Amino acid sequence: AAEAFFAQHPLLEPLAQERKKGLMTGGRTARAAAQTAEKAQTRLDDALRAYLTSTLEPAQRDYNEHYVCDYPLGLAGVEQYRAQHDSLVRIDLERYAARLEQAQRDCKDRFRKDILFRMKDDIFNARRQFRELNKVMEQLTYGEEVYRFELEPSRDPQLAAFYQVIVDKGNQQMTDGDSLDNLAATADPVYERQVDALMEKIMADVDENTRARQEGRTTSGATLSDYVDYRTYLDYDIKVTNTVSGQQAYLSRVSRDSSGGENQAPFYVAICASLLQIYQKSENSIRLVLLDEAFSKMTSDRIRPMMELFRRLQLQVLLISTVEKSTAIQPYCDITYSIVRHGDANAIAPFYRAGTLADAPEKETEYE
Repeated sequence: AAEAFFAQHPLLEPLAQERKKGLMTGGRTARAAAQTAEKAQTRLDDALRAYLTSTLEPAQRDYNEHYVCDYPLGLAGVEQYRAQHDSLVRIDLERYAARLEQAQRDCKDRFRKDILFRMKDDIFNARRQFRELNKVMEQLTYGEEVYRFELEPSRDPQLAAFYQVIVDKGNQQMTDGDSLDNLAATADPVYERQVDALMEKIMADVDENTRARQEGRTTSGATLSDYVDYRTYLDYDIKVTNTVSGQQAYLSRVSRDSSGGENQAPFYVAICASLLQIYQKSENSIRLVLLDEAFSKMTSDRIRPMMELFRRLQLQVLLISTVEKSTAIQPYCDITYSIVRHGDANAIAPFYRAGTLADAPEKETEYE
């Protein structure tokens, strides 16, 4: 009993030991031993009162107020508090543990249904769309170059591992009526541990981001929206093939040494391919392409092959460009308008090359 008491109240044990020594005469007179024991008892009583008033009773009072009960204060109520503690450990915690376990199963169930399989479906759809896009890209030649989209798992080791979890055959579609308990008989334990690891990583980063925001810190950790976006687990690139030399290179590698115009060309080819996927579904489609600040970083010798590509594909291009680029663009345009700003007014009028003004129809300049 003494050991249990001192385990609960460690500050009192040294004083009790001192009083015990005082009661042992050890060759001293009985009077001296009694005086020593009396002093030790006094210090023990003082320490006990201080402990009760400063530590135990305030804690008991807070407990009574928080849980709306009326247990006695001080040592008189120790047994009732201890009984409540034992009940909490034996019964309530077990009940809460069961609820927590069920909540974890429900969370994993929703993760599998609403996130994990959806990302697998998104990745497979992306691959299908890029295959269809590449079929169109293979028919589009820009100068001596042909482009092709490449879609691969992320080069980041951790994201690559999570990618394998997403596309694994164990990631099966689950309907609202399905549950993990129903799949337990056929589930692969190794795969389930991988899913758990992915969930733990997501929650750890979410918690870290939450704490960082609360503390006003910035963090480089991925956000929840990053983890549930299938594009996080993929790397995209464009393979450039020279049709004359047969040499191949990836745009991501050559872009560091190339001009902005060389990097823009694949962008416009990709736009053409994307729109053609839609326009080719109908023979009477408008085949319209709108480009603002067109070819802003491209030189004339790279603009001309692009305009020839637009014409070859029978695309109706409506573009806005600067005067510097008009020399290369205007020969491929059926109609060109010049826009001039003067103060708060804009003047818009047809633009004709020198030597063609005699053939130009009379038309008043429009102002706004």
